[in-house]
Amino acid sequence: MPVIRSTTTRRRALGLALAGLSAASLSFAQATAPPYVGVNAGAPISGTSILFTDAVAADIAASGCRFVRINFIGAASGWDTARLALYDQIIANAVNNDLQVLAVFSNETVWGFSQAQWNENYNTTGLNAYTTAYAQTAYLLINRYKDDVKLFELWNEPSCWAVDPVTNPLNPGCSYIWPRIFANLLVETYKECIDQGSASFFSANELSLVSGGLFAHDIGGSGPASGTAYAHDVYTQTDIWNAFATNPLNPSGRTYPWDYFGYHFYLNQGSAVSISELNAFFNQNAGGHDNDGIHREQLNHGDTAPILVTEFGWTTQGVGPQLKADNLADTYDWLRTQPAVAGAMWYQYNCCDPNGDWGLTNGIGNYQPAWFEFAAQTGIASPPVANFSASPTAGATPLAVSFAATGSGIATAWDWDFGDGNTSGLENPQHTYLAAGTYDVALTVTGPGGA
Repeated sequence: MPVIRSTTTRRRALGLALAGLSAASLSFAQATAPPYVGVNAGAPISGTSILFTDAVAADIAASGCRFVRINFIGAASGWDTARLALYDQIIANAVNNDLQVLAVFSNETVWGFSQAQWNENYNTTGLNAYTTAYAQTAYLLINRYKDDVKLFELWNEPSCWAVDPVTNPLNPGCSYIWPRIFANLLVETYKECIDQGSASFFSANELSLVSGGLFAHDIGGSGPASGTAYAHDVYTQTDIWNAFATNPLNPSGRTYPWDYFGYHFYLNQGSAVSISELNAFFNQNAGGHDNDGIHREQLNHGDTAPILVTEFGWTTQGVGPQLKADNLADTYDWLRTQPAVAGAMWYQYNCCDPNGDWGLTNGIGNYQPAWFEFAAQTGIASPPVANFSASPTAGATPLAVSFAATGSGIATAWDWDFGDGNTSGLENPQHTYLAAGTYDVALTVTGPGGA
């Protein structure tokens, strides 16, 4: 009779230094990379005072985090010597603590323009004085910090509005910018960098652009907004993309100027995170851009850029400290199973009130439970642990044996060796032994690592 013996092995994901990042290097699914887990640092500056101090940077780094999102906030005096000196120190604080920076150039980056001026010519050329000023400012900052900062996000939540833009097109509130303006803002920034730098400006300096994170949410009770309708309107600015693809200032001939697709989501703000809703927001194929998942909308328009989630989070006051921590862990665990997602940044690290609100720490310096979950997510990903059961383990031939993987951690692949020359990639396979003997069965599980 055949007798079954077990051997379990495991593979682990090794760490990757987050230097010299490229589009190919950011992936939850890479066996050589930890989860690209990051955090919004909070306001880096207040007036002329630096809030993102060396001590704050060191505290973030102590969690194991190596990736921070920093907002570049301009001033009425523009990006003069004094303003640049403040950000020189902010970036130095990050670099000195081994923190990679995602620089975000939001509506706060270029001062002196109203929302109506951002959106001027929204329904004609989509070009205006603001898109020119934004592109020039973005190049100034990218060029200045290109040795220390490799990722630059252009705008923040372009789809966010307080009043329906259809009824108030020039002043809808929040950070709304019309899709035609947004497309031109991205293109003009790319072209300005090539024009003022060189044809190899991005590649030679290993720089990547992130499209401003779309605002997706299920807040307000009026139905979820996945951001796909706005994305669809950006993608369908075909005259802009066609002109960009053939422009001499686009030597690569690429269609879209971004290397990563920025995305924000705020879901289930008063409850446990819904994995099914997450899946719908990312992957649902509803046959129409209003309801498709954002990755589906990308693919519909030939955009294969990895998704970089530059904001997601829950408030302590909304869900309590422990559920906030659980939501953080469950969301990261799910994101790791999505090959289209390069990484995600929690919003945010610290917060001003005693409850901590959005923060991982609170206003009096105490770590919340979410901090410990975040810290567990940031370092070298723990491998899944292999184990399995088999039934029956002995009997007369032919012997049909049912195997079940029973290990721990997040596994995405199972490699069974039944000891008789046969294998399987199923999680819970069945195998029939035809000859008598003693067989050593081995299971190797692989995965991106869990909490």
